[in-house]
Amino acid sequence: METIYKRLTHQVLTQGIVRSTVLQPTADLRLDLAYRPSDISELASLLERELNLSIPTEDYTRFTTLYESARYLKERLQTP
Repeated sequence: METIYKRLTHQVLTQGIVRSTVLQPTADLRLDLAYRPSDISELASLLERELNLSIPTEDYTRFTTLYESARYLKERLQTP
């Protein structure tokens, strides 16, 4: 899961919304990192391309903390 977490944080940094110094596994995307719904949508699109997977819109709510987001992505990658 470490690799998925690193790829996730790379995409978060690519968006330019936050600096690397505030990225912690427990950081909440909305509360701690000030992500808006449109930012979550953009992040999901970036991750779809990066990880070659599909993320349903209704699953955007699963993007809570960075750790939980990485865990969700790991689940999606393991689901056929």
